[in-house]
Parts: sequence; structure tokens; C-alpha cells
Amino acid sequence: MDRTTARIAYILKSLRTKHNFSQEHVADVLGKSDYSGYQRLESGRTALGFDDAARLAELYKVPMEYIYDHEQYEEDHKKVEGWNEQREEYFLTPKLQISVTLDGQESTLKKYIEMLTNVNNAMSVG
Repeated sequence: MDRTTARIAYILKSLRTKHNFSQEHVADVLGKSDYSGYQRLESGRTALGFDDAARLAELYKVPMEYIYDHEQYEEDHKKVEGWNEQREEYFLTPKLQISVTLDGQESTLKKYIEMLTNVNNAMSVG
């Protein structure tokens, strides 16, 4: 078995055990007649085809690149990890968009500033 096949076999077994799936279950998802068809993939005796890789990626909720070369995939994504954390924080922070119509009057402007300050304070609590 070559290195690439061994890496793929390793990640297939890791993903399956991480998700607590049996070989029989995964074989069924892949449309194999019995679990030995999947067992050959996981042991590296059979090469992983594109269709099976796509089904497995969907089953495990990972990109296909992760299955084919998980080490490179993880390395590439560590480079943007800081950005991902900032992005996640941005999307988890509550936001509200409010439109106001100004009429040139200072009293209207003060009214909206007070209202927006109250809304902002309410959003920052909790």
C-alpha cells in the first residue's frame, strides 16, 4: 500500500470511529452490498473513488480535500485560523440595522441619537 492510500485509509477509520459509525453503516451509506467492500477501503486494499469520497464527505460533514489529504487541509486552514476566529465572533455578535430619516432639525437628530443609544445599550446587556 502506498503512502497516499495509507493516509486515506487512516482518515477513513478515524472519521468513522469519531462518529461512532459501524463499518456496516458506512457500507450501507456507500451502497456496498456488505461491509467488506467498505472494509477494503478502510484497510487500504481498495482505492477510494470519487463517488465514494463525495458520499463520505457528506456523511462526515467534511470537504473531500480533508479525506484525500487531511494534513495539508488542516495546515492550509491554520493559516487563516485567526481570520476564522474574527469572522466567527463577527457572526455571533448580535446586530441590528436601523434606518432613520433626518429633516435638518436638531431636535430630530437628538431624538434619534437618544433612541439609538438606548437600543445599543439594550443590545450590549447580556
